[in-house]
Amino acid sequence: MEPTITTRQSGACLADTRHRTVGMAVLLILLALSASCSHAPDARDIHGAPLRFADSNSPWLIVTYWADWCGACRQEVPVLNALHSADNGIRVWGVDFDSSKAGANVATLKEKVKRLGIHFPIVAPESVIQLNIVPPPLLPTSYIVNGQGEVQKKLVGPRTRAQLERAVTLLQQRPDI
Repeated sequence: MEPTITTRQSGACLADTRHRTVGMAVLLILLALSASCSHAPDARDIHGAPLRFADSNSPWLIVTYWADWCGACRQEVPVLNALHSADNGIRVWGVDFDSSKAGANVATLKEKVKRLGIHFPIVAPESVIQLNIVPPPLLPTSYIVNGQGEVQKKLVGPRTRAQLERAVTLLQQRPDI
């Protein structure tokens, strides 16, 4: 009788090991799927490139609303291009004010971006709603967002590169951010 009990225990252990192996495989697959979902982009630019609010290389984000009919917005484009391309920890995303209106289309928006010489990513207005940013009443309006995706400051009117960098520097010095 002893050998029969031993065989059953041995078989039971083998079955437990198989169940554990299958269980671990299922767990690993679920973890991999959840990890890949957590890396979904927060937004996509007009060309479909994925964008994230948080970026460890450039933790500060300036989201600026602009329009092609706004003279101050057009004047600010070179400033924003330079700010975005600099190695200063600041990224720039643009939101076309007119894209929030019915009938706006991507082809027209791409033409505006090309005509104005915009080199920073342009996102749809609904992309920044999760930051509690809505179309402002005055243009240009820029929002400074920290690395956690929280709006820290709203700036109304055109700014120089030095003014924008200074605003970010002052926010970085705050102990509560």
